Amino acid sequence: MIKSSKEALLAQGRELHREKAALRSQAALRAMRVLVVEDDPELQWRVARMLTVQGSRVVGTSTGEGALALIAQWPVDWVLVDDELPGMSGMQFIEHLRLHYPSASIAMMMSRSDASLRDAAKAMGVRVFLEKPIRKEMLQSLLGAKASQPSSPLAAE
Repeated sequence: MIKSSKEALLAQGRELHREKAALRSQAALRAMRVLVVEDDPELQWRVARMLTVQGSRVVGTSTGEGALALIAQWPVDWVLVDDELPGMSGMQFIEHLRLHYPSASIAMMMSRSDASLRDAAKAMGVRVFLEKPIRKEMLQSLLGAKASQPSSPLAAE
């Protein structure tokens, strides 16, 4: 009888620990600040909406120049950038971003599979590639991985 009570208390303690860890993860996900750089207004809205529903704070822009101006004013945890942007290309934007914010967490959204573009982006430190169409599960996985890493948001240095 005593042994089973002790085991029950231990099991309750483990369950409480799991619940607290899940709440911390959800709180970290809710605090996530994401910049979406996408020139297609409908896709930008859909990605921002999926992220917002998951509890993230999101701002979007259609150009690399606009994104650089936003980052100077609004600290972010993740930058999701389209591979094809008007004016400054996605790669040019990443180059500028790396110059001023070397620790930026960047995910490139790609409309087509392009090995040379992917290799060039990897050489610039991009480690995450999201193939269009972007799905909710992709974003959950991306932000969940970032939420588990202790880091400070990207802000002007």
